[in-house]
Amino acid sequence: MGKSHQLNSQSSFTTYTQPLELIFCDLWGPSHVHSSLGYNYYISFVDAYSRYTWISFINHKIKAVQTDWGGEFRPLTQFLHSVGIHHRLICPHTHHQNGVIERKHRHIVEIGLTLLSQSSLPLKFWDHAFHTAVYLINRLPTSVVPHSVPYSLIFHKDPNYHFLRVFGCACYPHTRPYNHHKLAFCSTSCTFLGYSSCHKGYKCLDSHGRLFISKDVIFDEHTFPFSCTSPTLPSSTLQFRPHPLGLLPTPVAPPIQHAPLESTSVLSFPVSSIPTSSPVSSSPTLPPSSSAPDLPLATPQSTSTHPMQTRSKSGIIKPRLYPSLLITTAEPHTVKQALSSPLWRKAMHDEYDALLANNTWSLSTLPSGRSTFGCKWIFRIKENPDGTVNRYKARLVAKGFHQKFGCDYSETFSLVVKPITIRIILTLAVTHHWSIQHIDINNAFLHVSLHEDVYMTQPPGFESVDSPLVCKLHKSIYGLKQAPRAWYEKFTTTLIGFCSCREQTRD
Repeated sequence: MGKSHQLNSQSSFTTYTQPLELIFCDLWGPSHVHSSLGYNYYISFVDAYSRYTWISFINHKIKAVQTDWGGEFRPLTQFLHSVGIHHRLICPHTHHQNGVIERKHRHIVEIGLTLLSQSSLPLKFWDHAFHTAVYLINRLPTSVVPHSVPYSLIFHKDPNYHFLRVFGCACYPHTRPYNHHKLAFCSTSCTFLGYSSCHKGYKCLDSHGRLFISKDVIFDEHTFPFSCTSPTLPSSTLQFRPHPLGLLPTPVAPPIQHAPLESTSVLSFPVSSIPTSSPVSSSPTLPPSSSAPDLPLATPQSTSTHPMQTRSKSGIIKPRLYPSLLITTAEPHTVKQALSSPLWRKAMHDEYDALLANNTWSLSTLPSGRSTFGCKWIFRIKENPDGTVNRYKARLVAKGFHQKFGCDYSETFSLVVKPITIRIILTLAVTHHWSIQHIDINNAFLHVSLHEDVYMTQPPGFESVDSPLVCKLHKSIYGLKQAPRAWYEKFTTTLIGFCSCREQTRD
């Protein structure tokens, strides 16, 4: 009665011959630090045969699950029995009987904290660190399964070690698909937060807290954005080159420092080339130093006899050291910004007047039982080949993603021209000495009449006094789901009509 103590547990000699024959699981937490995604717990599952670890719920067929007699697992018994899974329990207060999962908890936490410490990331990123720890554990050898790794035993193939990168290092994902204008940078400095469990890509966190998942990422594994210490080799002197084991840095000369970008101009030459005593002119000024190299501004004489007109034959060249000065204006992000500029306000009025002149819509009350969808303005700067501004383009686009099938549209179709078709046409033109003309039809979609009754809200910034009125569309407009199909139908019918008239004229 007074000397009772726990007895030594005998080691289990049970042999498991196939994956998922027995799964160990346990709940870890709560953490005193909320994770970056708002979690306080995680649940891990370990396969008894391969020791492969999951850190989230799985959908594999399991024969038996062994847990401790914790309150978090008691309601699970009825569910497991309903799907044919046997729920095995350890004796109360004997966590060592579930030693496999308990040791795995310690393994995950130790590696996760090590990753956080080495990368100097805050503790709130423990969820990403633990996910990465499990990802690495599944691909590392273990003494439990000699001469193999958990990943190979589950998926019957070797893991891809070329995919691994240093946790918490600097990375530069390809962000061009997220850009809103052509002058935006194609990448941004981010922090590598591990591997996506749903995609074959990397998780990259930028300085604004946005998380990008991309497969096109360049890594600087010598730099850690959250570390206050500078790396031995600055990232500005690293150039990444292909290598069988990934992208490895190669020291190169430091790049020329550029002037900071202004909101109304982009200066593409070094700050040192701008004289401090005079304002910036329309062309770059060389430094007063006599040792400055000469710029190759003379037009080179082309020796090519090919009839194709190239940029060099046209006299359009770029200096090798200091490119020409590009003066431009930023594209507005809101209607209020656009209306405050005379140039953009004129572009919006031109688009609005063209829509009214084409009888694109008429104002009417919304019928009972019908719904509307919105519209928005898209602003683009059209440039000439030399970079100067050609015109300011404002286009009104319908929010077609709010359209309802069977109510606002029925059929859709979008014709895509394959490159091989263009090559065939060009080949025929060259063979038969045909002349080729390229035309651009302004507001092509606006030439097509709609068959459906479609209602759109009034354009922002051009609302009438009677605000309850809506726009009943008579013509197709950019952004509508049926607009490409309607234009293709109109264009095809017109071409066939031309061909028919020509055949009748011949007859």
